[in-house]
Amino acid sequence: VRTRAPHPRPIVVTGLGVIGPGPVGDFTIPPPLPPATVSAHRCEMPEDVALLTPNQRRRLCRLVQLALIAARRSHVSEPGQRVAVAVGTGLGCLEEGAVFIEGLLGEADRAPMPARFSGSVHNAAASQIAIDLGARALNSAPTAGEISFECALWQGVHQIGIDEADAALVGAVDELSKYPLSIGRRWGFWQGKSHPGEGAMVARITHDGNAAAPLARIGAVRLGRWRHPLDAGREADWIAAAVDLGTVDVVLSGAQGWPAMDPLYEAIVAALSERAGRVLEHQAYKQTCGEYAAASGFGFSVAVDLVRRGARGVLLLTLAPRGAKAICLIQPWHGTNS
Repeated sequence: VRTRAPHPRPIVVTGLGVIGPGPVGDFTIPPPLPPATVSAHRCEMPEDVALLTPNQRRRLCRLVQLALIAARRSHVSEPGQRVAVAVGTGLGCLEEGAVFIEGLLGEADRAPMPARFSGSVHNAAASQIAIDLGARALNSAPTAGEISFECALWQGVHQIGIDEADAALVGAVDELSKYPLSIGRRWGFWQGKSHPGEGAMVARITHDGNAAAPLARIGAVRLGRWRHPLDAGREADWIAAAVDLGTVDVVLSGAQGWPAMDPLYEAIVAALSERAGRVLEHQAYKQTCGEYAAASGFGFSVAVDLVRRGARGVLLLTLAPRGAKAICLIQPWHGTNS
């Protein structure tokens, strides 16, 4: 699948809003599920929540509040600027949806809560960001599992590239929820060093002409699917067709999450090193933030930080157990001739 957006001018990152990673602690699974405790990376609500309006604090669910705070940290509205919003989520506002469903299935004298349903849909975070920041261009909430962030990033890059937006807020958010935690515990997902997690990340991107002091440049974004069993050489060819490996210092992958994915990442990095004619450094980020669908958004923020600290280029590599894949190349910004 070839999904590279046209962008005649370099696309740069001008702001990052990150909530997470949370420290590992005990998450108690409440009723109506069987009581249990799971170790998880849980994010505390940041102090910025006090800057939300009383109505936002009262009516918006926790996941939407996290996304809204991350977006505010990355973007300052400018009059007349066309801003697109693409904020992905793997599982959406599960906690808000759970309250609504439990209300329907609970005691007969318990009143239904329809307002909870409107806040539980997948586009709740993206739409609230657009309302809060006055963004009137594309509004999208891609739901594509582990590559939800990269789908959002591709959409933002594309909107700027075809001149439908001056800037885009791209990101991803997911939250811990008692239902997937309980299912994961029952099926033995959370074993060894693997912990579930949560977090929110929103980045502001624009073309270089609209940026005074970019943090980094986006060199490539590509989405696709890998075949079972994985052919590392084939995947390396797919990456090398979009990325000049001579510009890459670090491959930052989604390893250290699901243990079964680690050998696949290692095989691809080895194949890329062979094509590059040198050993590419392989780093991971999920040991810091935990395993959740939107985690590659946090990985993107780590990649930007690596570039700002001297890396010539960081290749963010994401594989999903169900076959999705994505890459993003983050490079330093050296001016219009970079």
